[in-house]
Amino acid sequence: MSSEAVNESQRSLPREWMRFVPAAMMASSRCAAVAIQFLCQLIIANLAGAAGLGLFQLFSSWTCILGEMLAQGLPARMMRVISVGFDRGDHSYCREQMRVASKRIRYPALWILSISILAMMLLQATDWSTSELPLAWLIFAVVVSASLFALLRIYVEALKGTDAPLAAVSIESLGPPILVLMVCLACWSAGIALSSWLLLIAGTTGFGLSLAVTGALLRKRLSITRAGTSHKAQVDEDQREQRALWANSVLAIVFVQLPFILLPWFADVAQIGVFSVAHKLVNLVTLLLVLMAAVFGPAFARAGEQRNVSALRELLRRTQYLSMGIFLPLAAMLVVLQGPLTMMFNFPPEALQPFLYALLFGQLVNAATGLPGLLMNMTGAAQLELKVLLMSLAFAALLGGPVGYFYGAVGIAWLVSATLALKNFASLYFARCHLVQLGEIQ
Repeated sequence: MSSEAVNESQRSLPREWMRFVPAAMMASSRCAAVAIQFLCQLIIANLAGAAGLGLFQLFSSWTCILGEMLAQGLPARMMRVISVGFDRGDHSYCREQMRVASKRIRYPALWILSISILAMMLLQATDWSTSELPLAWLIFAVVVSASLFALLRIYVEALKGTDAPLAAVSIESLGPPILVLMVCLACWSAGIALSSWLLLIAGTTGFGLSLAVTGALLRKRLSITRAGTSHKAQVDEDQREQRALWANSVLAIVFVQLPFILLPWFADVAQIGVFSVAHKLVNLVTLLLVLMAAVFGPAFARAGEQRNVSALRELLRRTQYLSMGIFLPLAAMLVVLQGPLTMMFNFPPEALQPFLYALLFGQLVNAATGLPGLLMNMTGAAQLELKVLLMSLAFAALLGGPVGYFYGAVGIAWLVSATLALKNFASLYFARCHLVQLGEIQ
């Protein structure tokens, strides 16, 4: 081989590796967010005690639930329409879609916020016990933060649609917890108590600042005029499809919280604690799988707009290969390290093992099937994904009682994994049926 050929191959090698840099950076961003959240919990527990940690956990959980309800399924729609509009260079269409979507969230959010303010004024005017006031302020903070969170979800998914997944994932993952961490570290270094009020203010401000940064980036990307076919910036939409996207986003949260809905009926606090550690460890693996949605969501939307069935099939296969490539080595690492992890958390020997194996089974199926649900949501088949979610939750609800009664917490863990496997197999089947139907329409 000539020296010129050797030099050329050496120059091309870095370019090949450069393709993996964005994925590595997104994975690093997500892992950093998980580390920051763990650190926040540790500092809050030491500075504000169990009550402060519980208050902040309630704030975070209900902000996400109420925010997803306020979002009305618009984040998934924004990723789809912005991806298509940005790809053809029609930025006026994208801006109009964003304006209308933001308006649809702001109006109900303002109504809910007004009602909350009136309720707070009424409570202040009465001789209501001061011991209950933190709960009232918690509800008020959740309402404010949920409104910001709903808008943030729309902006983040739209930013992903403009081919900026790294910025979107980084802001969504790191933005809110970083401010809370900074406040916690400031209180810790100053040696002052971390009050509940300060926690709520820091959490709400974190969502607000993340929204402002995301909005600025999105406006910058959509302000540059690109050559392309101009399309009328109409916002007519299939209301049935929009309702399905909305229901999918809400039911997806219920699906994630399913084990913690079932476990309190059949397990004691210690078993729930062991399960929660296994659940969090397995989620460290699945967090990396979620990152693929930021990349493949816009690709699904664009191929679906062109009704390119062969491209959609290839994209779906690629999500399966990548998911397994990410999942298998990390899952193997958890299995090997289960002994040291059990000792680290001061659990009885092998207490973690049955929960870890059960949850890894469900996530193995999740990885093997790729992202069929995302494909359907991005290509106009959200109703099919809604049917799959309803069927899966009905399956869990029907079997939850008998399985929990006879097999306890471990049985619930296997039921959750079986439900996840059923959901993913069904999503893959319906996604393939949808692709066949798209091919016949062509």
